[in-house]
Amino acid sequence: MRRGVAPSAFCCAGVLVLALGFSAQAQEEGEGTPAPAAGALAQEIARMGDIQFKAREEAFHVLSGWARRFPEAREVLAQAVAVHADLEVRERARMVLEETELDYAQTRLGIEGLAQKLRSGDVRVQFEAIASLPRVDEAFGVLKAFAADRQADPQLRAAALEILARIPLVETAAFLSAVARDPQDPLRERAVFWLGRLRVASVLPYLSSIARDARDPVRLRACYALTILGDPAAAPVFRDVLQDIDAPEDLKSMAAIGCGALADGQAVPILMPIAQGEGLPPSSALRIFALRSLGRIRDPRAVACLGEIVGRADEDATVQREACLALGQSRAWEAVGILRACLETETKPLRVRKAAVAALRRITGWSLPGPVPDQVVFYQEVLGR
Repeated sequence: MRRGVAPSAFCCAGVLVLALGFSAQAQEEGEGTPAPAAGALAQEIARMGDIQFKAREEAFHVLSGWARRFPEAREVLAQAVAVHADLEVRERARMVLEETELDYAQTRLGIEGLAQKLRSGDVRVQFEAIASLPRVDEAFGVLKAFAADRQADPQLRAAALEILARIPLVETAAFLSAVARDPQDPLRERAVFWLGRLRVASVLPYLSSIARDARDPVRLRACYALTILGDPAAAPVFRDVLQDIDAPEDLKSMAAIGCGALADGQAVPILMPIAQGEGLPPSSALRIFALRSLGRIRDPRAVACLGEIVGRADEDATVQREACLALGQSRAWEAVGILRACLETETKPLRVRKAAVAALRRITGWSLPGPVPDQVVFYQEVLGR
């Protein structure tokens, strides 16, 4: 099976292979003799003292952990036993390989026993078996078969699907996509949620189509999954949802969060009217999330909008507090004057002025003109009025 996280893991494995004295060329070509550079490195390692010994032990420790899950790591250890020039390294690799192969065999045996319990028909026994299944590749087939069984208890299926989604395989994404595409499957909403958690880019088109479909009841889950996925290609989807007149407020709120998470500058003209409260209740959740996203995007166009909200005399205190914090998150020096004016306005609620203090500290790091103690006294005096 192909793992969804293998590339980065085995880049590190390549470094460890070099540390153990292999050549990447020899490993790719299947040759039994290390390259001259690797042989020289092996001789150097053999002459090294205690510090290098600890580094080598750390490499074995990491490979040992990987070998319990990744077959490629076991191949690295097997090659060390076969071709490494250092007898000590060969013996150490052999010991680690024997330990991991024993653990691997025990894991397989344990999974087979738990699979029999899943077929028992006793809900309690089945639940215990699902909870006991290890999050390893070998458990994928067992979990997939159970999660795909429409006759099984829905709660048990959901538990199996959750554990299955924590096994980062390409096959996991394919199975979750199949469940999510079935409108009759009661686990469809959960499958859409876990697709985002897998962070597999191949699911982006499917999640995008769900988020744009006004008739689909799991649009909110799809928007959340896209936010977790964090792919900049999802930005147009969030903008489309924000401009959808018929979209519910909770869905638009999630889209606003997604725009902020992706720092989408093109969403600023869409978010600013929402932050101004056009057609919205004074302190609606959508306004709050739009304000926070404007701060996260850090676009100069948003500073004037946020400053206008802070300066209003009749604005909701919660909204003004969020606008102050957004100005602080934007790190815009143009906001310093706006925030100081807010501090000096005695009619402002205390929580708004405290938020202005926090924003000023974030922008300036207490680097306003004048010594730091004087500024502290100034802020204390203003907040104490």
